[in-house]
Amino acid sequence: MQNIVPLYGALAAGFGITLIPEITLMDSLPHDAVKVPIVEPVVRRNVGIIISKERRLLPTEQLFYDFTVDFFANLMDMENELVRKDPYLGLFY
Repeated sequence: MQNIVPLYGALAAGFGITLIPEITLMDSLPHDAVKVPIVEPVVRRNVGIIISKERRLLPTEQLFYDFTVDFFANLMDMENELVRKDPYLGLFY
């Protein structure tokens, strides 16, 4: 959150706009600012999982890892199916 504070200061001083992940706005949107969602084009963000190569995952960690990998694999399958049905959708991904 410390890296966001200077952006808010610049915004409050009238120095334009900023683009930040929505999660950073959950509890800290300045009172004199407004959040404007980006609808088009579809915006995507790549994320990853970091695990230790020095130890095995705990059972709860492994469960989370497996769930996350399966969830995003299924999500990609659904997106691919949508694009297969309507190739025009592929232009937005």
